[in-house]
Amino acid sequence: LVDANFGQHRRDVEIADALRVAMIRSKTFSRIRMNWAKNSSRHTTKIAALLGEASEPMVALQSLDDEVLAKVKRGNIKIESLRVLQDHFEKEGRETQTDVLVGLPGESLSSHFKTLRGVFDHGFMGINLNQIRMLPGTEMEMDDTRAKFGLLTKHRMVSDTWGIYDKTLVVETEESCVGSDDMSFDDMMYL
Repeated sequence: LVDANFGQHRRDVEIADALRVAMIRSKTFSRIRMNWAKNSSRHTTKIAALLGEASEPMVALQSLDDEVLAKVKRGNIKIESLRVLQDHFEKEGRETQTDVLVGLPGESLSSHFKTLRGVFDHGFMGINLNQIRMLPGTEMEMDDTRAKFGLLTKHRMVSDTWGIYDKTLVVETEESCVGSDDMSFDDMMYL
């Protein structure tokens, strides 16, 4: 699903229920990948129950460094809400996953490792480490943001996005952050 915060709205519970019905009717539809709501747990437990094993619950933390989050105007779920979610899913025997972004402005190799330690301490069973993608139209992609944080970027092929069409090889690429004033290119490659 392409919604960047699935589970934030009541309608998302209805969508999850429709997806569950579609999976029951289908012989091949069995997994759903989505970007779960970052700062809301109100509908997350209902959606996770509806989808069952078709999708692992996700709580995206991105970074546990408050200074890093402030620089990029992001926030995490409140720790108490995180504990409630973790306890709920643990009682159900479900594993939770989290997303951690690598190379956010203000993040050093040291602060990144502190975030990873914190993620383990919170009991997540799966960690998705993602480089910053320079999505067109976002604040991170703007020239002044790039200059302000000394962002170094490179282009790379997006996984599973190539094909041969009319005898022409077509490859989709994305621009990703591979360094900043706070994390060198060598540190990024080390990670």
